[in-house]
Amino acid sequence: MLTKDISIKCGDLEGRAFINHGVDRCANNTYEEGAFIPRKTWKKISDKEYPIISCDETEPDYQSTIGIIKLSSYAIESLNKHHIRNVESTTGFTEEVYKGKRKVDILSSILHETLSEYSFIQNGFIIHKPLINPGNRETTTINLSNGLFTGLHIDYWDKLELSAIEDARNRISFNLGRSSRYLLFINLTVRTLIQLIEDKKQIDYENYNQNNVVFDFLSLYPDYPVLKLEIKPFEGYIAPTENMIHDGSTLNIPTKDIQVFSQGYFNLAPLPSSLQYPL
Repeated sequence: MLTKDISIKCGDLEGRAFINHGVDRCANNTYEEGAFIPRKTWKKISDKEYPIISCDETEPDYQSTIGIIKLSSYAIESLNKHHIRNVESTTGFTEEVYKGKRKVDILSSILHETLSEYSFIQNGFIIHKPLINPGNRETTTINLSNGLFTGLHIDYWDKLELSAIEDARNRISFNLGRSSRYLLFINLTVRTLIQLIEDKKQIDYENYNQNNVVFDFLSLYPDYPVLKLEIKPFEGYIAPTENMIHDGSTLNIPTKDIQVFSQGYFNLAPLPSSLQYPL
Protein backbone atom coordinates (compact mmCIF):
# COMPACT_ATOMS: atom_id res chain seq x y z
CA MET A 1 0.00 0.00 0.00
CA LEU A 2 1.28 3.46 -0.94
CA THR A 3 2.71 5.32 2.09
CA LYS A 4 3.06 9.09 2.45
CA ASP A 5 6.75 9.99 2.61
CA ILE A 6 8.45 11.51 -0.44
CA SER A 7 5.96 13.78 -2.18
CA ILE A 8 5.72 15.82 -5.38
CA LYS A 9 5.37 19.61 -5.54
CA CYS A 10 3.90 20.45 -8.93
CA GLY A 11 1.18 22.87 -9.97
CA ASP A 12 -0.18 20.60 -12.70
CA LEU A 13 0.36 17.14 -11.27
CA GLU A 14 -2.93 15.75 -12.55
CA GLY A 15 -2.46 13.63 -15.67
CA ARG A 16 1.33 13.35 -15.42
CA ALA A 17 1.70 10.94 -12.49
CA PHE A 18 1.30 7.16 -12.77
CA ILE A 19 1.51 4.19 -10.42
CA ASN A 20 2.07 0.46 -10.88
CA HIS A 21 2.06 -2.75 -8.82
CA GLY A 22 5.73 -3.15 -7.94
CA VAL A 23 8.94 -4.53 -9.43
CA ASP A 24 10.43 -7.66 -10.96
CA ARG A 25 13.99 -8.95 -11.22
CA CYS A 26 15.33 -8.35 -14.71
CA ALA A 27 16.84 -11.34 -16.50
CA ASN A 28 17.83 -9.36 -19.61
CA ASN A 29 21.59 -9.60 -20.21
CA THR A 30 21.78 -5.87 -20.89
CA TYR A 31 21.15 -5.34 -17.16
CA GLU A 32 23.43 -5.91 -14.19
CA GLU A 33 22.88 -9.11 -12.24
CA GLY A 34 20.20 -8.63 -9.59
CA ALA A 35 18.71 -5.52 -11.21
CA PHE A 36 15.06 -4.62 -10.61
CA ILE A 37 12.73 -2.87 -13.04
CA PRO A 38 9.12 -1.65 -12.63
CA ARG A 39 6.25 -3.84 -13.72
CA LYS A 40 4.43 -2.52 -16.80
CA THR A 41 1.10 -2.23 -15.00
CA TRP A 42 0.91 1.55 -15.15
CA LYS A 43 -2.27 3.48 -14.48
CA LYS A 44 -2.96 7.12 -13.72
CA ILE A 45 -2.91 8.20 -10.09
CA SER A 46 -6.38 8.02 -8.56
CA ASP A 47 -8.15 10.73 -6.57
CA LYS A 48 -7.50 8.66 -3.43
CA GLU A 49 -3.73 8.54 -4.13
CA TYR A 50 -3.18 12.21 -4.98
CA PRO A 51 -3.18 13.41 -1.33
CA ILE A 52 -0.52 10.79 -0.52
CA ILE A 53 1.94 11.91 -3.20
CA SER A 54 1.13 15.64 -3.41
CA CYS A 55 3.02 18.28 -1.42
CA ASP A 56 1.12 21.42 -0.43
CA GLU A 57 3.73 22.80 2.00
CA THR A 58 5.06 26.29 1.32
CA GLU A 59 8.62 25.33 2.28
CA PRO A 60 8.95 21.57 1.86
CA ASP A 61 11.99 19.58 2.93
CA TYR A 62 14.31 19.30 -0.07
CA GLN A 63 15.37 15.80 1.04
CA SER A 64 11.87 14.36 0.87
CA THR A 65 10.25 16.33 -1.97
CA ILE A 66 10.39 16.26 -5.75
CA GLY A 67 9.70 19.47 -7.64
CA ILE A 68 9.13 20.34 -11.31
CA ILE A 69 10.65 23.50 -12.79
CA LYS A 70 10.60 24.96 -16.31
CA LEU A 71 13.26 26.85 -18.19
CA SER A 72 12.43 30.49 -18.94
CA SER A 73 10.97 31.56 -22.30
CA TYR A 74 14.29 33.27 -23.06
CA ALA A 75 16.24 30.08 -22.33
CA ILE A 76 13.93 27.96 -24.50
CA GLU A 77 14.13 30.47 -27.36
CA SER A 78 17.92 30.51 -27.13
CA LEU A 79 18.21 26.71 -27.07
CA ASN A 80 15.99 26.45 -30.13
CA LYS A 81 17.88 29.21 -31.94
CA HIS A 82 21.18 27.38 -31.53
CA HIS A 83 19.72 23.95 -32.39
CA ILE A 84 20.87 22.27 -29.20
CA ARG A 85 18.26 19.56 -29.71
CA ASN A 86 19.64 18.70 -33.17
CA VAL A 87 22.84 17.21 -31.77
CA GLU A 88 22.65 13.50 -32.53
CA SER A 89 24.92 12.00 -29.87
CA THR A 90 27.18 12.76 -26.95
CA THR A 91 30.09 12.40 -29.37
CA GLY A 92 28.48 14.98 -31.63
CA PHE A 93 28.11 17.35 -28.74
CA THR A 94 31.78 16.84 -27.84
CA GLU A 95 32.76 17.67 -31.43
CA GLU A 96 30.92 20.97 -31.08
CA VAL A 97 33.01 21.71 -27.99
CA TYR A 98 36.24 21.21 -29.94
CA LYS A 99 34.98 23.36 -32.81
CA GLY A 100 34.97 26.39 -30.58
CA LYS A 101 32.79 25.54 -27.60
CA ARG A 102 29.96 27.74 -28.83
CA LYS A 103 27.04 25.43 -28.15
CA VAL A 104 28.35 24.16 -24.83
CA ASP A 105 29.06 27.71 -23.67
CA ILE A 106 25.52 28.77 -24.55
CA LEU A 107 24.08 25.74 -22.79
CA SER A 108 26.21 26.25 -19.70
CA SER A 109 25.31 29.93 -19.52
CA ILE A 110 21.58 29.27 -19.82
CA LEU A 111 21.61 26.53 -17.20
CA HIS A 112 23.83 28.53 -14.84
CA GLU A 113 21.35 31.38 -14.83
CA THR A 114 18.43 29.07 -14.04
CA LEU A 115 20.29 27.02 -11.45
CA SER A 116 21.43 30.18 -9.65
CA GLU A 117 17.78 31.02 -8.99
CA TYR A 118 17.37 27.79 -7.01
CA SER A 119 20.79 27.23 -5.41
CA PHE A 120 21.24 27.93 -1.70
CA ILE A 121 25.02 28.33 -2.25
CA GLN A 122 26.63 30.74 -4.68
CA ASN A 123 28.07 28.71 -7.56
CA GLY A 124 27.55 25.69 -5.31
CA PHE A 125 26.55 23.32 -8.05
CA ILE A 126 28.14 21.20 -10.76
CA ILE A 127 26.74 21.06 -14.31
CA HIS A 128 27.52 17.70 -15.88
CA LYS A 129 28.04 17.00 -19.56
CA PRO A 130 24.88 16.34 -21.58
CA LEU A 131 23.66 12.76 -21.84
CA ILE A 132 22.30 11.96 -25.30
CA ASN A 133 20.87 8.47 -25.85
CA PRO A 134 18.34 6.69 -28.05
CA GLY A 135 14.76 6.74 -26.84
CA ASN A 136 12.52 3.79 -25.98
CA ARG A 137 14.55 2.60 -23.00
CA GLU A 138 12.72 0.94 -20.12
CA THR A 139 15.27 2.45 -17.73
CA THR A 140 18.05 4.86 -18.65
CA THR A 141 20.92 4.64 -16.15
CA ILE A 142 23.99 2.72 -17.34
CA ASN A 143 27.00 1.66 -15.26
CA LEU A 144 29.80 3.18 -17.34
CA SER A 145 32.32 0.67 -15.95
CA ASN A 146 30.55 -2.30 -17.57
CA GLY A 147 28.06 -0.80 -20.04
CA LEU A 148 25.09 -2.48 -18.37
CA PHE A 149 21.83 -0.90 -17.22
CA THR A 150 21.61 -0.65 -13.42
CA GLY A 151 17.85 -0.76 -13.01
CA LEU A 152 16.31 1.00 -10.02
CA HIS A 153 19.05 2.40 -7.78
CA ILE A 154 20.12 5.05 -5.25
CA ASP A 155 22.73 7.60 -6.37
CA TYR A 156 26.10 7.60 -4.62
CA TRP A 157 27.78 10.74 -5.95
CA ASP A 158 28.46 12.21 -2.48
CA LYS A 159 29.74 8.87 -1.11
CA LEU A 160 28.00 9.38 2.22
CA GLU A 161 27.30 6.68 4.76
CA LEU A 162 23.65 5.82 5.23
CA SER A 163 23.56 7.60 8.59
CA ALA A 164 24.54 10.88 6.89
CA ILE A 165 22.47 10.55 3.73
CA GLU A 166 20.17 13.46 4.62
CA ASP A 167 23.17 15.79 4.20
CA ALA A 168 23.53 14.81 0.53
CA ARG A 169 23.03 17.21 -2.34
CA ASN A 170 19.89 16.96 -4.42
CA ARG A 171 19.75 17.09 -8.20
CA ILE A 172 18.15 18.99 -11.06
CA SER A 173 17.79 17.12 -14.34
CA PHE A 174 16.58 19.01 -17.43
CA ASN A 175 14.84 17.37 -20.37
CA LEU A 176 16.18 19.04 -23.54
CA GLY A 177 14.74 16.46 -25.93
CA ARG A 178 11.70 16.77 -28.17
CA SER A 179 9.50 14.38 -26.17
CA SER A 180 8.62 13.74 -22.55
CA ARG A 181 10.83 11.52 -20.42
CA TYR A 182 9.89 9.98 -17.08
CA LEU A 183 11.25 9.83 -13.55
CA LEU A 184 10.63 6.46 -11.91
CA PHE A 185 10.83 6.32 -8.12
CA ILE A 186 9.81 4.67 -4.87
CA ASN A 187 8.32 7.42 -2.69
CA LEU A 188 10.21 6.39 0.47
CA THR A 189 13.34 7.96 1.94
CA VAL A 190 16.37 5.83 2.82
CA ARG A 191 15.48 6.16 6.51
CA THR A 192 12.01 4.72 5.85
CA LEU A 193 13.37 1.99 3.58
CA ILE A 194 15.75 0.83 6.32
CA GLN A 195 12.98 0.81 8.92
CA LEU A 196 10.85 -1.41 6.68
CA ILE A 197 13.79 -3.73 5.98
CA GLU A 198 14.44 -4.04 9.72
CA ASP A 199 10.84 -5.18 10.19
CA LYS A 200 11.70 -8.33 8.21
CA LYS A 201 15.42 -9.01 8.67
CA GLN A 202 18.45 -8.18 10.79
CA ILE A 203 20.88 -5.70 9.24
CA ASP A 204 24.66 -5.86 9.52
CA TYR A 205 25.31 -2.12 9.45
CA GLU A 206 29.09 -2.48 9.35
CA ASN A 207 28.91 -3.57 5.71
CA TYR A 208 25.56 -2.12 4.73
CA ASN A 209 25.34 0.40 1.88
CA GLN A 210 22.99 1.91 -0.70
CA ASN A 211 23.09 -1.15 -2.95
CA ASN A 212 22.08 -3.35 -0.01
CA VAL A 213 19.14 -1.05 0.74
CA VAL A 214 17.88 -1.26 -2.85
CA PHE A 215 18.27 -5.03 -3.12
CA ASP A 216 16.82 -5.85 0.30
CA PHE A 217 13.82 -3.53 0.06
CA LEU A 218 12.84 -4.55 -3.47
CA SER A 219 13.35 -8.23 -2.61
CA LEU A 220 11.32 -8.02 0.60
CA TYR A 221 8.61 -5.69 -0.76
CA PRO A 222 8.37 -6.42 -4.51
CA ASP A 223 4.70 -5.36 -4.58
CA TYR A 224 5.32 -1.85 -3.23
CA PRO A 225 4.24 0.48 -6.06
CA VAL A 226 6.61 2.47 -8.23
CA LEU A 227 5.60 5.98 -9.28
CA LYS A 228 6.24 7.46 -12.72
CA LEU A 229 6.34 11.24 -13.22
CA GLU A 230 6.27 12.88 -16.66
CA ILE A 231 8.98 15.48 -17.33
CA LYS A 232 8.00 17.48 -20.40
CA PRO A 233 10.47 19.10 -22.85
CA PHE A 234 12.35 22.05 -21.31
CA GLU A 235 11.27 21.02 -17.81
CA GLY A 236 13.51 19.74 -15.07
CA TYR A 237 12.93 17.80 -11.90
CA ILE A 238 14.52 18.60 -8.56
CA ALA A 239 14.87 15.39 -6.56
CA PRO A 240 16.83 13.92 -3.63
CA THR A 241 18.27 11.12 -5.76
CA GLU A 242 20.75 10.10 -3.04
CA ASN A 243 17.83 9.55 -0.68
CA MET A 244 15.44 7.50 -2.80
CA ILE A 245 15.26 4.53 -5.18
CA HIS A 246 14.78 5.82 -8.72
CA ASP A 247 15.71 5.76 -12.42
CA GLY A 248 14.67 7.42 -15.67
CA SER A 249 12.57 5.95 -18.48
CA THR A 250 11.92 6.73 -22.16
CA LEU A 251 9.90 3.60 -22.88
CA ASN A 252 7.65 4.09 -25.96
CA ILE A 253 9.33 7.44 -26.65
CA PRO A 254 11.00 7.09 -30.09
CA THR A 255 12.92 10.39 -30.18
CA LYS A 256 16.41 10.68 -28.73
CA ASP A 257 16.73 11.46 -25.03
CA ILE A 258 18.74 14.59 -24.21
CA GLN A 259 19.23 15.46 -20.56
CA VAL A 260 21.59 17.66 -18.58
CA PHE A 261 21.79 17.41 -14.82
CA SER A 262 23.34 19.34 -11.99
CA GLN A 263 24.05 18.54 -8.35
CA GLY A 264 23.83 21.08 -5.56
CA TYR A 265 21.62 22.20 -2.70
CA PHE A 266 18.53 23.34 -4.53
CA ASN A 267 15.34 24.86 -3.20
CA LEU A 268 12.06 23.54 -4.60
CA ALA A 269 11.06 27.00 -5.85
CA PRO A 270 13.06 30.06 -7.01
CA LEU A 271 14.69 31.77 -4.06
CA PRO A 272 13.71 35.38 -3.25
CA SER A 273 15.85 37.85 -5.18
CA SER A 274 17.48 38.94 -1.90
CA LEU A 275 18.95 35.44 -1.57
CA GLN A 276 20.07 35.08 -5.18
CA TYR A 277 23.62 35.76 -6.24
CA PRO A 278 24.99 37.65 -9.26
CA LEU A 279 26.42 35.54 -12.08
